Amino acid sequence: MKHICFVNPTLVFRRPIVELARIYAEKGYMVSILFPSKGKIDEKFHFNKNLNHKNIKLLPVKSKYWLRFRFAFPDPLDLITKTWRALKENDVLHIWEYYYPYSLMPLFLRRFANPKCKLILTTDGIVGYNYHPPEKWLGFGLKTYINTFGRLVFNLADNCTTYTEHIRNEFPKFLKKKFSVVSTGIHLDRIKFSAKGRLKIRKEFKIKPKTKLVLFVGMLTERKRADIVISAARQMTTVVFIIVGDGYLRKELEESASDLNNVHIIGKRKDVLDFYSACDVFFLPSLGEGLPGTVMEAMACGKPIVSTYENGTIDLVNKDVGLLVKPDGDYIYALQRSLTEKFDPQKIKNKIKEFDWNAVVNRYIVKL
Repeated sequence: MKHICFVNPTLVFRRPIVELARIYAEKGYMVSILFPSKGKIDEKFHFNKNLNHKNIKLLPVKSKYWLRFRFAFPDPLDLITKTWRALKENDVLHIWEYYYPYSLMPLFLRRFANPKCKLILTTDGIVGYNYHPPEKWLGFGLKTYINTFGRLVFNLADNCTTYTEHIRNEFPKFLKKKFSVVSTGIHLDRIKFSAKGRLKIRKEFKIKPKTKLVLFVGMLTERKRADIVISAARQMTTVVFIIVGDGYLRKELEESASDLNNVHIIGKRKDVLDFYSACDVFFLPSLGEGLPGTVMEAMACGKPIVSTYENGTIDLVNKDVGLLVKPDGDYIYALQRSLTEKFDPQKIKNKIKEFDWNAVVNRYIVKL
C-alpha cells in the first residue's frame, strides 16, 4: 500500500490538495497532509469536508500567521519534526509551491531522512513571470530567488508540474524543460446547478426574478481585486453584486461600498455552491491565478464567466464560456455584454468536462 503526503503551504487548504487526498484515500492509499496551523480547520470552505476519511491523517505545524501577505511562519522545531516524520512514513511527498518554508524543508531533509521518498513539486505560476505583485520589492525578491537559489530548489524534486501550457510558457527558459503540464480537476458529479439553491439565495437577499446577479467568490486581498467588483456595481446600479469571501481588506471594501444598495459583502459561506446557481454571471477580475477553482465551479453550474486574460484562465474560458479582459481592460463592457448575451449553459458545462477529476487524476497517479 502506497503512502502519500501532500504539503499544503498555506493556512487555507488548497482545493486540489484536499480533493486529490480524498481521491487517493478512496483508492486505498494512506494519505497525510502537512500544513501550517493556528488552530481549527475552517469548515466554511465546502471542500474541506473531504478531509473526513479514515485513510487521511493531518500533520499540523504550529505557526503564526502574517495576515497582510497570507504567510504562515512555522515553529522551526515543529516544522523539522513533522517534515522528518512525513519523509520517514511516506513513499511520495507532493509539495505545492517553491518558496514557503513548509515546501522547502522536505526538499532539503529528504537526503538525510529518506532518500527513497519521491518528491513531486507543483506550482501554479512563477512570481515575477506569471504574476507581478503590487509590492515591487516582493516581485524583485522572488524573481531574484528564482534565478539563484531557486535553480537548486527545482533540481531537488524528482518531478515538477504546473497546471497549463499557458502558465509554463511564461516560465524562465531554464525552468520550462523541468516542468510537465498536469491540470487540476473538479468533481462534476458533485457541483451542479440547483434550482432550489438559486431560489434560496435570491430569497435571502430579496433579489427579484428578473434582476441580474453578478457573483464574486475569493479572498479579499489585493490580488483578487474585489475593489473592481465594487467599482462595477457603482456603475451598474440595476444589477446586484454579491461578494463571498473574507480577508484583511474586508473592512476597507465594506466602507467603500457603504453607500451602495446593490452590493452585499457577506464573508465566507458553507453554502457557496448555491450562490453559483443564483448568479447570472460569475466575475473574477483577479491577477496571478493558476486554474481558478471558483471559475471552474461556476462553469460546472453552467454560468458565463468574466475574468482576467492570463495564465490558466485562458485555458478555461473561450467564446462559448464568457469573456476575458486584459488586466487594465474594460470589465464593465464585458459584464454588460455577458448579462445580455445568451450563453448556452450546456456548452459551458461541456468545456469544463475536460477538467473532471475522473479524467485528470490518472495523470497525477502516473507521476507517483
